[in-house]
Amino acid sequence: MKLLAGIFLIIRKMILFIFLVLACLILEGGSTVFAQENQKDTISKKLSTEQIDQSDDAAVLNNKGIWYLQQGKFEQAKEYLSRAVVLYPNDYLTHYNLGTFYGYINDMQKAIGHLNKAVELNPQSDKAFSALGTFYLRENKLQEAERSFLAALNINPDNINALFGLMNVYKNENQFDKALKTGNKLLAVDNKYQQLHLVLSNLYFLKNDLPNALANAKAEQSLYPEAPESYYMLILIYNKTGEKMKSLEAMNKLKELLINNNSEKNTKSESDK
Repeated sequence: MKLLAGIFLIIRKMILFIFLVLACLILEGGSTVFAQENQKDTISKKLSTEQIDQSDDAAVLNNKGIWYLQQGKFEQAKEYLSRAVVLYPNDYLTHYNLGTFYGYINDMQKAIGHLNKAVELNPQSDKAFSALGTFYLRENKLQEAERSFLAALNINPDNINALFGLMNVYKNENQFDKALKTGNKLLAVDNKYQQLHLVLSNLYFLKNDLPNALANAKAEQSLYPEAPESYYMLILIYNKTGEKMKSLEAMNKLKELLINNNSEKNTKSESDK
């Protein structure tokens, strides 16, 4: 029982963690010189690195900060994104990017503050509302998270991150039927959304619908065979159904993946030195 409880906790933490990754991935480019994707190559040819470093253009500051964030250089990222907010305090995108940065480094109070400012400045940004809901959920402020996700979906009913977030809000509130309904909406929009089938499997497991729990765990495993999360879910299900050999196979595969992942991290750390 202790093993199963531990696995269940691990699954929940993994689902919450993916929100931070998603929020980081939806960082937008700037609103001026980098507004159009096809302008980027032209502008990069015109501006030298020194000129970019000295530029006070909002878009340049935003994109430079995002680039440093993607490189894991947090101090430099903070410097550029903070400068953008100071120079352009009424540009929602500067608050959006800085808020997302703070969420990424787990400073939720500042993340939520800047994202609230972003939606105040641009109440039509579904991405900003979705990111705000993400960080409210991370803080387990479920009512605020629900309001934010619903606001995002009111603007864009197909916002996949908001649908995924709202599904998790309902799951955490033990409103499993509403969570499944929201999950099925997301399924219709993007049936390959990472961790969607994992959460659906978790929900069906909680409702003791083991066939659907197993089908979704296998779907997640098929889509993302190198991700460990689905194997945690398979272990839970096979233990519940009494299929000990299959549970053991899933556990051995999980151990293999975790060892490989740790080995890759160590290799990367050595190469970065």
